Amino acid sequence: MVQGEEPKRAALPGSAHGHSSDSALGIGCVVSKSDPLPSPLPGSAYGHSSDSTLGIGCMVQGSEPPRAALPGSSYGHSSDSSLGVGCVVKGKEDQNLQKTKNEEDKGSSTDDRMVCWTPGLWLSPGEKTQQEYLTALSAQYQVEHYEDCYNLLASSPESQLLKQVTRGPWGLPMDQTLRRATDTTAVQLSEMVSLPVLIKHSVTAPLITHVSLVNKAIVDYFFVELGVERHFEALRHFLLMEDGEFAQSLSDLIFEKMASGQTPGELLTPLVLNSILSKALQYSLHGDTPLAPNFTFALRFLPETFHPHAPDSLNCLELRYKVDWPLNIIITDSCMNKYNRLFSFLLQLKHMVWSLRDVWFHLKRTALVKGAGRSVQFRQLQLYRHEMQHFVKVIQGYIANQILQVSWTEFTAKLATAGDLDGIHRTHADYLNRAIFRGLLTEKAAPVMNIIHSIFSLILKFRAQLIAQPWDSQQGEAVHPSFIAMQQSYNTFKYYSHFLFKVVTKLVNRGYQPHLEDFLLRINFNNYYKDS
Repeated sequence: MVQGEEPKRAALPGSAHGHSSDSALGIGCVVSKSDPLPSPLPGSAYGHSSDSTLGIGCMVQGSEPPRAALPGSSYGHSSDSSLGVGCVVKGKEDQNLQKTKNEEDKGSSTDDRMVCWTPGLWLSPGEKTQQEYLTALSAQYQVEHYEDCYNLLASSPESQLLKQVTRGPWGLPMDQTLRRATDTTAVQLSEMVSLPVLIKHSVTAPLITHVSLVNKAIVDYFFVELGVERHFEALRHFLLMEDGEFAQSLSDLIFEKMASGQTPGELLTPLVLNSILSKALQYSLHGDTPLAPNFTFALRFLPETFHPHAPDSLNCLELRYKVDWPLNIIITDSCMNKYNRLFSFLLQLKHMVWSLRDVWFHLKRTALVKGAGRSVQFRQLQLYRHEMQHFVKVIQGYIANQILQVSWTEFTAKLATAGDLDGIHRTHADYLNRAIFRGLLTEKAAPVMNIIHSIFSLILKFRAQLIAQPWDSQQGEAVHPSFIAMQQSYNTFKYYSHFLFKVVTKLVNRGYQPHLEDFLLRINFNNYYKDS
Protein backbone atom coordinates (compact mmCIF):
# COMPACT_ATOMS: atom_id res chain seq x y z
CA MET A 1 0.00 0.00 0.00
CA VAL A 2 1.33 3.43 -1.04
CA GLN A 3 0.02 6.49 0.83
CA GLY A 4 0.61 10.12 -0.01
CA GLU A 5 1.95 11.84 -3.06
CA GLU A 6 5.29 10.96 -4.53
CA PRO A 7 7.71 13.83 -5.30
CA LYS A 8 7.89 14.72 -8.92
CA ARG A 9 10.87 13.45 -10.79
CA ALA A 10 12.65 15.06 -13.68
CA ALA A 11 11.50 14.07 -17.11
CA LEU A 12 13.79 12.22 -19.48
CA PRO A 13 16.11 14.72 -21.19
CA GLY A 14 15.64 15.09 -24.92
CA SER A 15 12.03 13.88 -24.70
CA ALA A 16 9.02 16.03 -25.49
CA HIS A 17 6.65 14.20 -23.21
CA GLY A 18 8.86 12.46 -20.71
CA HIS A 19 9.20 9.03 -22.34
CA SER A 20 12.10 7.26 -23.98
CA SER A 21 10.06 6.56 -27.10
CA ASP A 22 10.42 10.20 -28.26
CA SER A 23 13.83 11.00 -26.72
CA ALA A 24 16.60 12.31 -28.92
CA LEU A 25 19.35 10.87 -26.75
CA GLY A 26 21.43 8.08 -28.15
CA ILE A 27 23.65 5.41 -26.67
CA GLY A 28 26.64 6.99 -24.85
CA CYS A 29 25.15 10.48 -24.43
CA VAL A 30 25.89 12.30 -21.13
CA VAL A 31 23.33 14.63 -19.57
CA SER A 32 24.93 17.44 -17.59
CA LYS A 33 21.82 19.09 -16.34
CA SER A 34 18.10 18.62 -16.38
CA ASP A 35 15.89 19.92 -19.20
CA PRO A 36 12.96 22.13 -18.44
CA LEU A 37 9.86 20.06 -17.85
CA PRO A 38 7.86 19.96 -21.12
CA SER A 39 4.14 20.12 -21.23
CA PRO A 40 2.43 16.73 -21.23
CA LEU A 41 0.40 15.42 -24.15
CA PRO A 42 -3.02 17.17 -24.10
CA GLY A 43 -5.87 14.86 -23.24
CA SER A 44 -3.55 12.41 -21.44
CA ALA A 45 -3.41 11.80 -17.72
CA TYR A 46 0.23 10.77 -17.65
CA GLY A 47 1.68 12.34 -20.79
CA HIS A 48 1.48 9.34 -23.17
CA SER A 49 -0.57 8.75 -26.32
CA SER A 50 -1.80 5.38 -25.05
CA ASP A 51 -4.29 7.05 -22.69
CA SER A 52 -4.93 10.24 -24.69
CA THR A 53 -8.50 11.13 -25.60
CA LEU A 54 -7.47 13.06 -28.70
CA GLY A 55 -8.52 11.69 -32.02
CA ILE A 56 -7.32 12.10 -35.61
CA GLY A 57 -7.85 15.70 -36.76
CA CYS A 58 -8.08 17.30 -33.27
CA MET A 59 -6.32 20.64 -32.72
CA VAL A 60 -4.80 21.65 -29.38
CA GLN A 61 -4.74 25.31 -28.37
CA GLY A 62 -2.93 26.35 -25.25
CA SER A 63 -1.42 24.15 -22.63
CA GLU A 64 -3.09 21.85 -20.15
CA PRO A 65 -2.21 22.01 -16.52
CA PRO A 66 0.27 19.32 -15.56
CA ARG A 67 -1.25 16.16 -14.25
CA ALA A 68 -0.04 13.91 -11.60
CA ALA A 69 2.46 11.31 -12.67
CA LEU A 70 1.79 7.64 -12.16
CA PRO A 71 2.79 6.72 -8.58
CA GLY A 72 5.87 4.59 -8.44
CA SER A 73 7.07 5.74 -11.90
CA SER A 74 9.99 8.00 -12.71
CA TYR A 75 8.59 9.36 -15.97
CA GLY A 76 4.86 8.92 -15.59
CA HIS A 77 4.38 5.65 -17.51
CA SER A 78 3.39 2.16 -16.44
CA SER A 79 6.44 0.62 -18.13
CA ASP A 80 8.74 1.81 -15.30
CA SER A 81 6.21 1.77 -12.46
CA SER A 82 6.94 -0.30 -9.38
CA LEU A 83 3.27 -0.84 -8.60
CA GLY A 84 1.96 -4.37 -8.98
CA VAL A 85 -1.43 -5.87 -9.79
CA GLY A 86 -3.89 -5.17 -6.95
CA CYS A 87 -2.08 -2.14 -5.45
CA VAL A 88 -4.35 0.67 -4.26
CA VAL A 89 -3.20 4.30 -4.30
CA LYS A 90 -4.77 6.57 -1.71
CA GLY A 91 -4.44 10.32 -1.74
CA LYS A 92 -5.67 13.53 -3.25
CA GLU A 93 -5.53 13.84 -6.98
CA ASP A 94 -5.98 16.72 -9.30
CA GLN A 95 -9.26 18.62 -9.05
CA ASN A 96 -10.06 18.01 -12.71
CA LEU A 97 -9.73 14.27 -12.24
CA GLN A 98 -11.80 14.55 -9.04
CA LYS A 99 -14.59 16.41 -10.82
CA THR A 100 -14.59 13.93 -13.67
CA LYS A 101 -14.76 11.04 -11.22
CA ASN A 102 -17.56 12.73 -9.27
CA GLU A 103 -19.61 13.12 -12.43
CA GLU A 104 -19.15 9.49 -13.32
CA ASP A 105 -19.67 8.03 -9.87
CA LYS A 106 -21.87 10.15 -7.58
CA GLY A 107 -22.06 9.44 -3.91
CA SER A 108 -18.39 8.63 -3.49
CA SER A 109 -16.17 10.41 -0.99
CA THR A 110 -14.39 13.64 -2.08
CA ASP A 111 -11.53 13.16 0.33
CA ASP A 112 -10.52 9.55 -0.11
CA ARG A 113 -10.88 7.45 -3.26
CA MET A 114 -9.94 3.95 -4.16
CA VAL A 115 -8.62 3.35 -7.62
CA CYS A 116 -8.70 -0.28 -8.78
CA TRP A 117 -5.73 -1.29 -10.88
CA THR A 118 -6.95 -3.62 -13.66
CA PRO A 119 -5.21 -4.95 -16.75
CA GLY A 120 -7.82 -3.31 -19.02
CA LEU A 121 -7.32 0.22 -17.61
CA TRP A 122 -4.56 1.15 -20.01
CA LEU A 123 -5.92 -0.55 -23.15
CA SER A 124 -5.62 1.31 -26.42
CA PRO A 125 -8.73 1.79 -28.61
CA GLY A 126 -7.71 -1.13 -30.82
CA GLU A 127 -7.21 -3.40 -27.82
CA LYS A 128 -10.52 -2.29 -26.30
CA THR A 129 -12.28 -3.22 -29.54
CA GLN A 130 -10.72 -6.69 -29.46
CA GLN A 131 -11.76 -7.24 -25.84
CA GLU A 132 -15.31 -6.13 -26.60
CA TYR A 133 -15.38 -8.55 -29.54
CA LEU A 134 -14.23 -11.44 -27.35
CA THR A 135 -16.79 -10.53 -24.70
CA ALA A 136 -19.59 -10.43 -27.28
CA LEU A 137 -18.38 -13.72 -28.80
CA SER A 138 -18.40 -15.48 -25.43
CA ALA A 139 -21.89 -14.12 -24.73
CA GLN A 140 -23.11 -15.35 -28.12
CA TYR A 141 -21.93 -18.94 -27.63
CA GLN A 142 -22.90 -19.03 -23.96
CA VAL A 143 -19.67 -20.33 -22.49
CA GLU A 144 -20.45 -22.86 -19.78
CA HIS A 145 -19.54 -21.69 -16.31
CA TYR A 146 -18.06 -24.17 -13.92
CA GLU A 147 -20.19 -25.08 -10.98
CA ASP A 148 -18.93 -23.25 -7.91
CA CYS A 149 -21.85 -24.05 -5.64
CA TYR A 150 -21.86 -27.41 -3.92
CA ASN A 151 -25.06 -27.09 -1.92
CA LEU A 152 -26.27 -30.39 -3.37
CA LEU A 153 -23.75 -32.19 -1.19
CA ALA A 154 -25.42 -30.87 1.92
CA SER A 155 -28.99 -31.52 0.73
CA SER A 156 -30.97 -34.69 1.30
CA PRO A 157 -30.54 -37.45 -1.32
CA GLU A 158 -33.26 -38.00 -3.91
CA SER A 159 -35.00 -41.31 -4.28
CA GLN A 160 -34.85 -41.05 -8.08
CA LEU A 161 -31.08 -40.78 -8.49
CA LEU A 162 -31.10 -40.99 -12.29
CA LYS A 163 -33.05 -37.76 -12.60
CA GLN A 164 -29.89 -35.67 -12.87
CA VAL A 165 -28.30 -37.80 -15.62
CA THR A 166 -31.39 -38.50 -17.72
CA ARG A 167 -32.91 -35.05 -18.02
CA GLY A 168 -32.16 -32.75 -20.92
CA PRO A 169 -31.44 -33.46 -24.61
CA TRP A 170 -27.97 -34.87 -23.88
CA GLY A 171 -28.98 -37.07 -20.98
CA LEU A 172 -28.61 -40.82 -20.90
CA PRO A 173 -31.47 -42.75 -22.57
CA MET A 174 -33.92 -44.30 -20.18
CA ASP A 175 -35.31 -47.78 -20.68
CA GLN A 176 -39.05 -47.34 -21.10
CA THR A 177 -39.70 -50.91 -20.00
CA LEU A 178 -37.97 -50.32 -16.65
CA ARG A 179 -40.58 -50.33 -13.94
CA ARG A 180 -40.10 -48.12 -10.96
CA ALA A 181 -39.86 -50.12 -7.79
CA THR A 182 -41.99 -47.61 -5.88
CA ASP A 183 -43.79 -44.35 -6.40
CA THR A 184 -41.45 -41.54 -5.39
CA THR A 185 -44.39 -39.38 -4.40
CA ALA A 186 -45.17 -41.85 -1.65
CA VAL A 187 -41.71 -41.47 -0.17
CA GLN A 188 -41.84 -38.58 2.29
CA LEU A 189 -38.33 -38.83 3.63
CA SER A 190 -35.21 -40.16 1.95
CA GLU A 191 -34.40 -42.19 5.05
CA MET A 192 -37.56 -44.23 4.52
CA VAL A 193 -36.42 -45.54 1.13
CA SER A 194 -35.38 -49.17 1.44
CA LEU A 195 -32.05 -50.51 0.28
CA PRO A 196 -33.49 -52.59 -2.63
CA VAL A 197 -35.19 -49.48 -4.00
CA LEU A 198 -32.00 -47.45 -3.78
CA ILE A 199 -30.06 -50.24 -5.50
CA LYS A 200 -32.77 -50.46 -8.15
CA HIS A 201 -32.42 -46.76 -8.95
CA SER A 202 -28.70 -46.24 -8.41
CA VAL A 203 -27.17 -49.54 -9.62
CA THR A 204 -29.62 -51.54 -11.69
CA ALA A 205 -30.94 -48.72 -13.86
CA PRO A 206 -27.49 -47.41 -14.90
CA LEU A 207 -26.36 -50.95 -15.63
CA ILE A 208 -29.39 -51.54 -17.85
CA THR A 209 -28.69 -48.27 -19.67
CA HIS A 210 -25.02 -49.08 -20.25
CA VAL A 211 -25.81 -52.65 -21.33
CA SER A 212 -28.25 -51.33 -23.93
CA LEU A 213 -25.55 -48.98 -25.27
CA VAL A 214 -23.00 -51.79 -25.45
CA ASN A 215 -25.49 -54.11 -27.18
CA LYS A 216 -26.26 -51.48 -29.79
CA ALA A 217 -22.55 -50.98 -30.47
CA ILE A 218 -22.04 -54.76 -30.87
CA VAL A 219 -24.98 -55.10 -33.25
CA ASP A 220 -23.68 -52.20 -35.36
CA TYR A 221 -20.22 -53.81 -35.40
CA PHE A 222 -21.54 -57.15 -36.68
CA PHE A 223 -23.85 -55.66 -39.30
CA VAL A 224 -21.75 -52.73 -40.54
CA GLU A 225 -18.09 -53.68 -40.12
CA LEU A 226 -18.26 -57.50 -40.27
CA GLY A 227 -21.17 -57.66 -42.74
CA VAL A 228 -22.84 -60.69 -41.21
CA GLU A 229 -25.79 -60.36 -43.60
CA ARG A 230 -23.48 -60.97 -46.57
CA HIS A 231 -22.37 -64.25 -44.98
CA PHE A 232 -25.99 -65.31 -44.51
CA GLU A 233 -26.68 -64.56 -48.17
CA ALA A 234 -23.60 -66.52 -49.30
CA LEU A 235 -24.73 -69.56 -47.31
CA ARG A 236 -28.17 -69.26 -48.89
CA HIS A 237 -26.76 -68.94 -52.41
CA PHE A 238 -24.50 -71.99 -52.29
CA LEU A 239 -25.38 -74.33 -49.43
CA LEU A 240 -29.13 -73.96 -49.91
CA MET A 241 -28.68 -73.86 -53.71
CA GLU A 242 -30.54 -70.61 -54.20
CA ASP A 243 -28.15 -69.88 -57.07
CA GLY A 244 -29.64 -72.04 -59.82
CA GLU A 245 -26.62 -71.88 -62.13
CA PHE A 246 -24.30 -73.06 -59.36
CA ALA A 247 -26.60 -75.92 -58.33
CA GLN A 248 -27.16 -77.05 -61.93
CA SER A 249 -23.49 -77.11 -62.92
CA LEU A 250 -22.42 -78.73 -59.63
CA SER A 251 -24.96 -81.56 -59.87
CA ASP A 252 -24.26 -82.18 -63.57
CA LEU A 253 -20.50 -82.45 -63.04
CA ILE A 254 -20.81 -84.81 -60.06
CA PHE A 255 -23.50 -87.13 -61.40
CA GLU A 256 -21.95 -87.40 -64.86
CA LYS A 257 -18.74 -88.66 -63.27
CA MET A 258 -20.74 -91.09 -61.14
CA ALA A 259 -22.64 -92.34 -64.19
CA SER A 260 -19.38 -92.89 -66.04
CA GLY A 261 -18.44 -95.54 -63.49
CA GLN A 262 -15.94 -93.73 -61.32
CA THR A 263 -15.38 -95.27 -57.91
CA PRO A 264 -15.50 -93.27 -54.66
CA GLY A 265 -11.72 -93.38 -54.48
CA GLU A 266 -11.49 -91.75 -57.92
CA LEU A 267 -14.28 -89.18 -57.53
CA LEU A 268 -14.02 -88.16 -53.89
CA THR A 269 -10.50 -86.78 -54.01
CA PRO A 270 -9.50 -83.19 -53.17
CA LEU A 271 -8.23 -82.56 -56.68
CA VAL A 272 -11.44 -83.70 -58.41
CA LEU A 273 -13.82 -82.10 -55.91
CA ASN A 274 -12.01 -78.75 -55.93
CA SER A 275 -12.02 -78.78 -59.72
CA ILE A 276 -15.78 -79.42 -59.77
CA LEU A 277 -16.39 -76.67 -57.21
CA SER A 278 -14.27 -74.11 -59.05
CA LYS A 279 -16.08 -74.80 -62.35
CA ALA A 280 -19.45 -74.52 -60.63
CA LEU A 281 -18.44 -71.17 -59.12
CA GLN A 282 -17.43 -69.95 -62.56
CA TYR A 283 -20.93 -70.63 -63.86
CA SER A 284 -22.48 -69.09 -60.74
CA LEU A 285 -24.03 -65.65 -60.65
CA HIS A 286 -22.33 -64.99 -57.31
CA GLY A 287 -19.06 -66.81 -57.97
CA ASP A 288 -17.03 -63.59 -58.13
CA THR A 289 -18.02 -62.41 -54.65
CA PRO A 290 -15.25 -62.11 -52.00
CA LEU A 291 -16.92 -64.81 -49.89
CA ALA A 292 -17.05 -67.50 -52.60
CA PRO A 293 -13.48 -68.79 -51.93
CA ASN A 294 -14.53 -69.65 -48.37
CA PHE A 295 -16.40 -72.75 -49.62
CA THR A 296 -14.60 -76.08 -49.84
CA PHE A 297 -15.65 -79.72 -50.11
CA ALA A 298 -14.99 -82.13 -47.26
CA LEU A 299 -15.62 -85.85 -46.66
CA ARG A 300 -17.32 -87.24 -43.59
CA PHE A 301 -16.31 -90.75 -44.60
CA LEU A 302 -15.23 -92.60 -47.72
CA PRO A 303 -17.76 -95.22 -48.96
CA GLU A 304 -16.56 -98.39 -50.53
CA THR A 305 -18.89 -98.22 -53.58
CA PHE A 306 -21.70 -96.09 -54.98
CA HIS A 307 -24.92 -98.09 -54.79
CA PRO A 308 -26.82 -97.47 -58.04
CA HIS A 309 -30.25 -97.38 -56.35
CA ALA A 310 -29.30 -95.42 -53.20
CA PRO A 311 -30.37 -91.76 -53.24
CA ASP A 312 -28.09 -90.94 -50.30
CA SER A 313 -24.86 -92.13 -51.88
CA LEU A 314 -23.35 -88.67 -51.54
CA ASN A 315 -24.25 -88.13 -47.88
CA CYS A 316 -20.54 -88.54 -47.19
CA LEU A 317 -19.94 -85.25 -48.98
CA GLU A 318 -20.40 -81.87 -47.31
CA LEU A 319 -19.76 -78.30 -48.37
CA ARG A 320 -17.93 -76.40 -45.67
CA TYR A 321 -17.72 -72.66 -45.15
CA LYS A 322 -14.75 -70.98 -43.50
CA VAL A 323 -15.86 -68.66 -40.71
CA ASP A 324 -13.40 -66.51 -38.76
CA TRP A 325 -13.73 -65.04 -35.31
CA PRO A 326 -15.93 -63.31 -34.17
CA LEU A 327 -18.43 -64.46 -36.81
CA ASN A 328 -18.16 -68.02 -35.51
CA ILE A 329 -20.09 -66.82 -32.46
CA ILE A 330 -23.17 -66.68 -34.69
CA ILE A 331 -22.31 -69.15 -37.48
CA THR A 332 -21.32 -72.03 -35.23
CA ASP A 333 -20.41 -75.63 -36.07
CA SER A 334 -23.91 -76.70 -35.09
CA CYS A 335 -25.35 -74.25 -37.61
CA MET A 336 -23.02 -75.54 -40.31
CA ASN A 337 -24.14 -79.13 -39.60
CA LYS A 338 -27.75 -78.05 -40.13
CA TYR A 339 -26.80 -76.31 -43.36
CA ASN A 340 -25.16 -79.51 -44.60
CA ARG A 341 -28.23 -81.59 -43.73
CA LEU A 342 -30.25 -79.33 -45.98
CA PHE A 343 -27.49 -79.42 -48.61
CA SER A 344 -27.49 -83.25 -48.67
CA PHE A 345 -31.25 -83.41 -49.17
CA LEU A 346 -31.15 -80.77 -51.90
CA LEU A 347 -28.34 -82.73 -53.60
CA GLN A 348 -30.59 -85.81 -53.58
CA LEU A 349 -33.31 -83.78 -55.30
CA LYS A 350 -30.79 -82.65 -57.91
CA HIS A 351 -29.81 -86.30 -58.40
CA MET A 352 -33.44 -87.19 -59.14
CA VAL A 353 -33.79 -84.29 -61.57
CA TRP A 354 -30.61 -85.32 -63.37
CA SER A 355 -31.69 -89.01 -63.54
CA LEU A 356 -35.10 -88.22 -65.05
CA ARG A 357 -33.51 -85.82 -67.53
CA ASP A 358 -31.11 -88.60 -68.53
CA VAL A 359 -34.10 -90.93 -69.01
CA TRP A 360 -35.69 -88.35 -71.29
CA PHE A 361 -32.48 -88.03 -73.35
CA HIS A 362 -32.23 -91.82 -73.66
CA LEU A 363 -35.84 -92.19 -74.82
CA LYS A 364 -35.48 -89.35 -77.31
CA ARG A 365 -32.32 -90.84 -78.77
CA THR A 366 -34.03 -94.24 -79.05
CA ALA A 367 -36.98 -92.67 -80.89
CA LEU A 368 -34.66 -90.99 -83.38
CA VAL A 369 -32.25 -93.87 -83.94
CA LYS A 370 -34.55 -96.90 -83.86
CA GLY A 371 -37.85 -95.27 -84.74
CA ALA A 372 -39.54 -96.24 -81.47
CA GLY A 373 -41.76 -93.16 -81.41
CA ARG A 374 -44.87 -95.18 -82.34
CA SER A 375 -44.16 -98.04 -80.00
CA VAL A 376 -46.69 -98.75 -77.24
CA GLN A 377 -43.99 -99.49 -74.69
CA PHE A 378 -42.17 -96.28 -75.62
CA ARG A 379 -45.32 -94.25 -74.99
CA GLN A 380 -45.96 -95.99 -71.66
CA LEU A 381 -42.43 -95.31 -70.48
CA GLN A 382 -42.82 -91.64 -71.37
CA LEU A 383 -45.98 -91.47 -69.21
CA TYR A 384 -44.18 -93.17 -66.33
CA ARG A 385 -41.28 -90.71 -66.61
CA HIS A 386 -43.66 -87.77 -66.75
CA GLU A 387 -45.44 -88.76 -63.53
CA MET A 388 -42.14 -89.31 -61.72
CA GLN A 389 -40.84 -85.98 -62.90
CA HIS A 390 -44.02 -84.28 -61.69
CA PHE A 391 -43.47 -85.70 -58.20
CA VAL A 392 -39.83 -84.57 -58.09
CA LYS A 393 -40.70 -81.08 -59.29
CA VAL A 394 -43.40 -80.83 -56.62
CA ILE A 395 -40.87 -81.68 -53.91
CA GLN A 396 -38.35 -79.29 -55.42
CA GLY A 397 -40.87 -76.45 -55.68
CA TYR A 398 -42.08 -77.02 -52.14
CA ILE A 399 -38.53 -76.89 -50.76
CA ALA A 400 -37.68 -73.80 -52.79
CA ASN A 401 -40.80 -71.99 -51.60
CA GLN A 402 -40.77 -72.94 -47.93
CA ILE A 403 -37.01 -72.81 -47.28
CA LEU A 404 -35.56 -70.39 -49.81
CA GLN A 405 -38.41 -67.89 -49.76
CA VAL A 406 -40.78 -68.10 -46.78
CA SER A 407 -38.23 -69.02 -44.13
CA TRP A 408 -35.72 -66.50 -45.48
CA THR A 409 -38.30 -63.68 -45.48
CA GLU A 410 -39.23 -64.44 -41.88
CA PHE A 411 -35.56 -64.61 -40.95
CA THR A 412 -34.66 -61.21 -42.43
CA ALA A 413 -37.69 -59.58 -40.80
CA LYS A 414 -36.72 -60.88 -37.34
CA LEU A 415 -33.05 -60.15 -37.90
CA ALA A 416 -33.83 -56.46 -38.38
CA THR A 417 -35.31 -56.34 -34.85
CA ALA A 418 -32.37 -58.05 -33.11
CA GLY A 419 -31.08 -55.85 -30.30
CA ASP A 420 -28.06 -57.79 -29.06
CA LEU A 421 -25.61 -60.53 -30.01
CA ASP A 422 -27.74 -63.25 -28.44
CA GLY A 423 -30.69 -62.04 -30.47
CA ILE A 424 -28.76 -62.41 -33.74
CA HIS A 425 -27.58 -65.92 -32.79
CA ARG A 426 -31.04 -66.98 -31.66
CA THR A 427 -32.70 -65.62 -34.82
CA HIS A 428 -30.24 -67.47 -37.06
CA ALA A 429 -30.65 -70.72 -35.11
CA ASP A 430 -34.46 -70.44 -35.28
CA TYR A 431 -34.22 -69.87 -39.02
CA LEU A 432 -32.25 -73.11 -39.52
CA ASN A 433 -34.53 -75.10 -37.20
CA ARG A 434 -37.55 -73.85 -39.10
CA ALA A 435 -35.96 -74.76 -42.42
CA ILE A 436 -35.19 -78.31 -41.22
CA PHE A 437 -38.70 -78.65 -39.82
CA ARG A 438 -40.31 -77.57 -43.07
CA GLY A 439 -37.89 -79.70 -45.05
CA LEU A 440 -39.18 -82.83 -43.23
CA LEU A 441 -35.73 -83.56 -41.81
CA THR A 442 -36.72 -83.81 -38.14
CA GLU A 443 -37.07 -87.04 -36.16
CA LYS A 444 -40.86 -86.73 -36.02
CA ALA A 445 -41.03 -86.42 -39.79
CA ALA A 446 -38.77 -89.45 -40.32
CA PRO A 447 -41.65 -91.75 -41.48
CA VAL A 448 -42.61 -89.25 -44.16
CA MET A 449 -38.99 -88.84 -45.26
CA ASN A 450 -38.57 -92.64 -45.46
CA ILE A 451 -41.43 -92.76 -47.97
CA ILE A 452 -39.79 -90.01 -50.03
CA HIS A 453 -36.45 -91.86 -49.96
CA SER A 454 -38.20 -95.03 -51.18
CA ILE A 455 -39.71 -93.08 -54.07
CA PHE A 456 -36.29 -91.65 -54.95
CA SER A 457 -34.83 -95.17 -54.92
CA LEU A 458 -37.53 -96.35 -57.35
CA ILE A 459 -36.69 -93.48 -59.73
CA LEU A 460 -33.01 -94.48 -59.75
CA LYS A 461 -34.01 -98.12 -60.27
CA PHE A 462 -36.25 -97.12 -63.19
CA ARG A 463 -33.36 -95.33 -64.90
CA ALA A 464 -30.95 -98.23 -64.29
CA GLN A 465 -33.41 -100.73 -65.83
CA LEU A 466 -33.90 -98.52 -68.88
CA ILE A 467 -30.22 -98.06 -69.76
CA ALA A 468 -29.16 -101.59 -68.76
CA GLN A 469 -30.25 -103.21 -72.05
CA PRO A 470 -30.77 -101.90 -75.58
CA TRP A 471 -34.12 -101.84 -77.38
CA ASP A 472 -35.19 -104.77 -79.57
CA SER A 473 -37.61 -105.04 -82.45
CA GLN A 474 -40.47 -107.51 -82.54
CA GLN A 475 -42.78 -107.64 -85.56
CA GLY A 476 -41.57 -104.21 -86.65
CA GLU A 477 -42.24 -102.59 -83.28
CA ALA A 478 -39.59 -101.43 -80.76
CA VAL A 479 -39.73 -103.24 -77.45
CA HIS A 480 -37.56 -103.12 -74.34
CA PRO A 481 -36.42 -106.35 -72.68
CA SER A 482 -36.89 -104.88 -69.16
CA PHE A 483 -40.30 -103.33 -69.82
CA ILE A 484 -42.10 -105.58 -67.33
CA ALA A 485 -39.55 -104.81 -64.59
CA MET A 486 -39.89 -101.09 -65.30
CA GLN A 487 -43.66 -101.41 -65.16
CA GLN A 488 -43.40 -103.05 -61.73
CA SER A 489 -41.12 -100.24 -60.55
CA TYR A 490 -43.68 -97.71 -61.72
CA ASN A 491 -46.53 -99.49 -59.93
CA THR A 492 -44.52 -99.48 -56.71
CA PHE A 493 -43.79 -95.80 -57.24
CA LYS A 494 -47.47 -95.07 -57.72
CA TYR A 495 -48.37 -96.95 -54.54
CA TYR A 496 -45.78 -95.04 -52.47
CA SER A 497 -46.82 -91.69 -53.91
CA HIS A 498 -50.50 -92.31 -53.11
CA PHE A 499 -49.58 -93.47 -49.64
CA LEU A 500 -47.52 -90.31 -49.10
CA PHE A 501 -50.48 -88.21 -50.20
CA LYS A 502 -52.76 -89.92 -47.65
CA VAL A 503 -50.24 -89.51 -44.81
CA VAL A 504 -49.66 -85.81 -45.53
CA THR A 505 -53.42 -85.24 -45.83
CA LYS A 506 -53.99 -86.70 -42.35
CA LEU A 507 -51.18 -84.59 -40.91
CA VAL A 508 -52.67 -81.43 -42.36
CA ASN A 509 -56.20 -82.30 -41.15
CA ARG A 510 -54.87 -82.82 -37.61
CA GLY A 511 -53.17 -79.42 -37.69
CA TYR A 512 -49.65 -80.84 -37.56
CA GLN A 513 -47.19 -79.03 -39.82
CA PRO A 514 -49.66 -76.68 -41.56
CA HIS A 515 -46.98 -75.75 -44.10
CA LEU A 516 -47.61 -79.14 -45.73
CA GLU A 517 -50.77 -77.64 -47.21
CA ASP A 518 -48.49 -76.11 -49.80
CA PHE A 519 -47.15 -79.58 -50.61
CA LEU A 520 -50.69 -81.01 -50.96
CA LEU A 521 -51.74 -78.18 -53.21
CA ARG A 522 -48.81 -78.81 -55.49
CA ILE A 523 -48.89 -82.62 -55.65
CA ASN A 524 -52.69 -82.92 -55.97
CA PHE A 525 -52.76 -80.91 -59.14
CA ASN A 526 -56.19 -81.17 -60.82
CA ASN A 527 -57.19 -83.59 -58.01
CA TYR A 528 -55.12 -86.33 -59.60
CA TYR A 529 -54.42 -88.28 -56.39
CA LYS A 530 -57.76 -87.48 -54.81
CA ASP A 531 -59.82 -88.76 -57.75
CA SER A 532 -57.74 -91.89 -58.20
